[in-house]
Parts: sequence; C-alpha cells; structure tokens
Amino acid sequence: MIHKDLVQSGSRHVARITFTLPACVWTDTVNLVGDFNNWHHSSHPFRRERDGQWSLTIDLEAGPAYQFCYLLDGKEWTSEQQADAFVRDSYGRSSFVVLTEFGAEAPRAAA
Repeated sequence: MIHKDLVQSGSRHVARITFTLPACVWTDTVNLVGDFNNWHHSSHPFRRERDGQWSLTIDLEAGPAYQFCYLLDGKEWTSEQQADAFVRDSYGRSSFVVLTEFGAEAPRAAA
C-alpha cells in the first residue's frame, strides 16, 4: 500500500510517502530501491511493525514521478499493486512508479 501527503518542510513542499507491505510477506528484510537513491539496495530499509506489517516513510521532492521496487532479503524483487504505474526498461525488467504531483492542495506542516 502507498499513502501520500503533501507537507511543508521549511520553505519547500515535499511528498511524504509511506510504503507498507502486509504481515504475510515472509522475509527477513525489505528495502525500497529506486531512482531517488540511485538504485542502492540497502539505503532505505523497511521496519517491521508490531502488527507484522513492513513500513517505510520517506520525503521526496514534490512533482516528479519516481521509479522504485521492493527488494526482499537482498535477492528477490516484489511488486506493488497500488503503484501509480509501471514501466519496463530496455532489459525487460519492470519497476513501479509513484507520482508526487499534487493539485492545488494546501500542504500540511511537516512533523
């Protein structure tokens, strides 16, 4: 699941994105890998919540579309059914897209 909010962070707007995977995902680690972190395999680890779900919240510059994938245990890629879109690269690999373009909404203050 993906939840998005537009928040004010200092003098700029950011998209606060929360990525959540269900408790039924059996793995030891989950990492968010994408173009926003140069496809680094371990820089954005999820944390396991008390209810067993996996989650990660990050702030991204509002406006661009970002490509991403989930990496389980450092070797298995998994999909996000609620991504805004998906794309295939020239090698036939799929990645998912989260859009951070917001309408004329007033941003919330960053916590």
